[in-house]
Amino acid sequence: MRLDFICVGTQKAATTTLHDILKKHPDIFLPQEKETHFFDIEERYELGLDWMNKTFFSGYNYEKIKGEFTPEYLFYEEVPERIHSVFGEDIKIIMVLRNPVSRAFSHYLMSKRRGYEKLSFKESILTERERMVNSPFERSHFSYINRGLYYNQILRYFKYFKNKNILILNYEKDIKENLKDTINKIQDFLKLDRVDLDINIKSNTAKRARLQLINDLLNNNSISKKGFKFFFRSKKLRNKIKIFIKRINRTKNIYNLDLIEKRRIFNLYFKEDVNKIEGLLDEDLSHWYNEL
Repeated sequence: MRLDFICVGTQKAATTTLHDILKKHPDIFLPQEKETHFFDIEERYELGLDWMNKTFFSGYNYEKIKGEFTPEYLFYEEVPERIHSVFGEDIKIIMVLRNPVSRAFSHYLMSKRRGYEKLSFKESILTERERMVNSPFERSHFSYINRGLYYNQILRYFKYFKNKNILILNYEKDIKENLKDTINKIQDFLKLDRVDLDINIKSNTAKRARLQLINDLLNNNSISKKGFKFFFRSKKLRNKIKIFIKRINRTKNIYNLDLIEKRRIFNLYFKEDVNKIEGLLDEDLSHWYNEL
């Protein structure tokens, strides 16, 4: 069992779209379930590589390379060392960085849509540090600002992997504006023959629930959720039903932040970190501020 590449995130930066496009490549095997969470969930990691292989890679059919996409991997401190200890320094790492303000707000809307978040965006940011230490659940779902502080997250991967084996993409420039060229860049990075893949895939586009009650029943640890599990014993079937219900219960997102608030958040929380990233990567990221 060996992986050739991992896309480690970041969350809310179109990694699902990249996954769904690259899954069509005849020389790439990706698990049917996009995120394995093998390296960030302690209980899964302790089960070992054989468990990972049997659970997620049983459909492997001798494609040239195997990979996985789990956006949580960029955020959690222990993950780079774990990946290195299992696969060594030659595994290829793909990162996608997104404007941290837009990423934070998109993350907030996702938590809101799932019924996890009850606070306003402003309140959630002000209480983030306090809530993150309460439980792993809150650290995962309420880490709006912390996930966008990319500098130390990138450094952790530079510590364990060769620079030439790390591909860092920019959501705004590489995914939104130049997706076709980016897919070719990824294929070159993975040393694959270029295949003309369908890029007209938009996965996990931002939506809000028409009826929040339905969302709460599907996502929260309620009696109805336990009943749903009782009547539909198959996890695969439950997931398909949930996806279908969520799809018909969604409408376009109408929430947004005004320009003044976006720039205030950028200057207060992210400006210093972005300046350090520019120095680290020798890249101009001024468009992150200019587009706000």
